[in-house]
Amino acid sequence: MADNVVADEGTGGATFATDDIGGVHYPITKLTFGALDSQTIASSNSGASDAGTLRVTLATDDTVTVDNGGTFAVQAAQSGTWTVDLGATDNAVLDSIAAGFAVEGAALGSGVLLQGDDGTDRTNVLVDTDGHLQVDVLSGGGGGTEYDEDAATPGTITGTATVMERDDALITLTPAAGDWAAMRCSAEGALWVQDFNSDAILADTASMDTNLGTIAGAVSGTEMQVDVVAALPAGTNNIGDVDIASLPNEGQQTMANSISVAIASNQGALDVSGATVTVDLGSNNDVQGDVAHDAVDSGNPIKIGARARTSDVTSVANNDRVDLIADKAGKVVVMPYALPENMIDDQSTNTGTGDTALFAAPGAGLRNYVTTIIVSNNNASSDTELIVKDGTTEIMRIPSPAGGGATINLAVPLRQPTSNTAINTALTGSVSTVTVSAVGYTGA
Repeated sequence: MADNVVADEGTGGATFATDDIGGVHYPITKLTFGALDSQTIASSNSGASDAGTLRVTLATDDTVTVDNGGTFAVQAAQSGTWTVDLGATDNAVLDSIAAGFAVEGAALGSGVLLQGDDGTDRTNVLVDTDGHLQVDVLSGGGGGTEYDEDAATPGTITGTATVMERDDALITLTPAAGDWAAMRCSAEGALWVQDFNSDAILADTASMDTNLGTIAGAVSGTEMQVDVVAALPAGTNNIGDVDIASLPNEGQQTMANSISVAIASNQGALDVSGATVTVDLGSNNDVQGDVAHDAVDSGNPIKIGARARTSDVTSVANNDRVDLIADKAGKVVVMPYALPENMIDDQSTNTGTGDTALFAAPGAGLRNYVTTIIVSNNNASSDTELIVKDGTTEIMRIPSPAGGGATINLAVPLRQPTSNTAINTALTGSVSTVTVSAVGYTGA
């Protein structure tokens, strides 16, 4: 049969909602609640509380089981005993907590024990015998380490800063002898200290000041006034210039029996014809020129000599003094231009107008000097010119005909204008190939 029935099928009455189960109609009814002459349809929301939610009052002499399947709201106005049956997992957690409290409580008595969590373990919060909470100051209160007297000092000492009381002028303190007193410092933060013998030093300083004042009274301008308080001794007494009445011995004597004299710088010739005179120059017994190096030239020149050699001498260390060498006829051997260590030579290959390095930059304050350039044009049909540059600036141009070249020996070395700059070469056109060889040296 179909659901629902009509109240009066013949006249077409109202239809009532039913559920046909096996030929039997079960009426379908909406639940409402409220006072007389009013009604509120019960809400169908699941888990929500609104005006249509049907309230349920539990009997005080009954129990109800609430599991974890939903939310059970408890009103504060309710009274009586509520028995809540937790799930197995929740009961296990509570049992573990209770067991932990029981272990600690067994020694400390009843009550709730306060614990802390360091991120890994739980630890009881400690108090002293008076019940004061123990607190460790990990920072801000000083991290100093206490050391025993007469113990070895560690390599690195950890300590706290000392704070002093500022006292610009020292005065007698209120604390008596044997009391603790704070250290004092000046306005600049310097610790006030007193020498153990300061009282004696102050007394001596006062006495020195008195004595110095007495001496100052005897000074007139830059001269000390001296009073002769007794008669001069009998005999000849010279005051001021002293004349030598006689020499201890006549003629030339030993140093022990002679009076040392200084020869005046404007004295004429000294007559030493009667004896041989030995002059001791002391530490100045070396012969030196009259004019120092880098001073203005003056006076007559002194001749110099050289060692006659048929072979080189053994090389010495840098900055050692050496002998000049000459051939057996006295002609001095001269190395042209520069020291061998400063000589340079190099070769480059040019094929076009781009720059090719010939000599690298010599270093700060130095320049390249060119004494010889050899240019060889290996192309049999193309003439060109070689451009020599100071960096990128042209300083010389050498013709290089096809299949030919040029050898330039400079009587005066070519000194590049710019210090610490490379010497480069380039061609006036593309030619394959121009070889450039050069010899020179570096100098200021």
